Amino acid sequence: VSTQSTGIYICLTAVDTLICLTALPSVLSYLSNREPVMFGNIVFCNMWMVVYRILSSLYIFYVALLSITRTFFLLLPFKSISARLIRIIIAVHFVLQCILSTIIYWEEGGHYMYFNVFVDCSWPMDGIIKFEEFYNVMSKITYTMPIFPIVISCVISIYALLFRNPSGGSRDDEKRYASVTIVMFTVVYCIFNIPASAVNLIGPDKLDSFDTYSYFGNFLFGLSIPLHSLTNPILYIMRMRNLRVWFLGKVWCLGRKAAANDRMQMTKLDRTIMSEFPEDA
Repeated sequence: VSTQSTGIYICLTAVDTLICLTALPSVLSYLSNREPVMFGNIVFCNMWMVVYRILSSLYIFYVALLSITRTFFLLLPFKSISARLIRIIIAVHFVLQCILSTIIYWEEGGHYMYFNVFVDCSWPMDGIIKFEEFYNVMSKITYTMPIFPIVISCVISIYALLFRNPSGGSRDDEKRYASVTIVMFTVVYCIFNIPASAVNLIGPDKLDSFDTYSYFGNFLFGLSIPLHSLTNPILYIMRMRNLRVWFLGKVWCLGRKAAANDRMQMTKLDRTIMSEFPEDA
């Protein structure tokens, strides 16, 4: 299971990095008083929305998958999950999200448009309505349903931490480590995603009565996911021993190389001064 979990961590890291990069056009629009800036190009606008829609769904899916694999390890420590099965699940989910993200183009003339209220490119409010209901239902499933396995995994992990009597072996230590990892990921996930999931269930239009300028809605649907992606690497470094050792080793090596380079430059400077001003030296 640890091998599968490591693979999911790697996928999560890649998705988090890409999400942070795709957030830059929205940040530029915020800084430009909600002007389109990069979204002014309709081709870029549509490409951005398709990519962002796929990435945001993948990151939620990977967190849920990580929670499930960790919980499986807790409940059935002597069983293993087929790596092939996990790859098939990931591939099927990816294909479905590609279809869902491009479903707007199934309608003649369908395309995403920039809305300064949302500060991103979104599904048009009118005109393109043939697949809108199906799109909305699938979006609720994509962004809301993963919360259930994540929370269930968290509950199981907390139970394992509080009520299981450890025997003191290395496997018990691994179980506790996995339980703490699940709890930490769930707490961070809930902070950034439960509000958006709740709004998705009741309907985003319910925000209109008090969120006149869409500040709250923009945070839920535009900023919460990138902020979560910025937070995740901290958890990776904290919970993945190999990654932590690699990261600290890289920082240490860079620091040593910088110090060695500084000493070399100072030595060259001293030699230059001595050669040009031998009497002063």
